[in-house]
Amino acid sequence: MVFLYVSWRDLEPREGEYWFEEWEKRAWDVPLAQGKHIIFRVYLDYPAQASGVPDWLIAKGVKMTPYTDYQEKSGRGSTSLSPTMSIRR
Repeated sequence: MVFLYVSWRDLEPREGEYWFEEWEKRAWDVPLAQGKHIIFRVYLDYPAQASGVPDWLIAKGVKMTPYTDYQEKSGRGSTSLSPTMSIRR
């Protein structure tokens, strides 16, 4: 079993416009995956990576929170952005 990661931003760069085919062309040719099940995980936030939240969703008002918790562990000097999660009651 092989896990591949893709950002929501890459799969739906504009609301309602899905780029599965483009992503498959770039990401599915993985020699280690030959003959195995492939599981792909869509992410919004992945430590030390650019935000996976699409710009169109941020423009709709999704609040983003910067954090640096994983900078030292990853060896990368960037700040990550995560959608702010809150529990509504």
